[in-house]
Amino acid sequence: MIVDKRAGGRAERNDFDRYMNTILEHEHMGNFLPELRLSHYDSFNNPGLRVHDFVVGSIFQHMERRNDEYYDKIKHMVDWGKMLW
Repeated sequence: MIVDKRAGGRAERNDFDRYMNTILEHEHMGNFLPELRLSHYDSFNNPGLRVHDFVVGSIFQHMERRNDEYYDKIKHMVDWGKMLW
């Protein structure tokens, strides 16, 4: 999994990595837990992550602030969603 490197530093990224592994352990329904490899990249230098940031930001605005300005552009591609926190 590739995620945006946030300004919080290595300790915050390590906490995030542990959190994601905990979620995987609790949510995975199969017999064999898949390996989760996380890579942190700066979205400023990665166009793919900038697209990801747009999608995630659109969903955040929709869920948290009821602002559908950008979500309306992608909602036809959303199949399923689940609030994790």
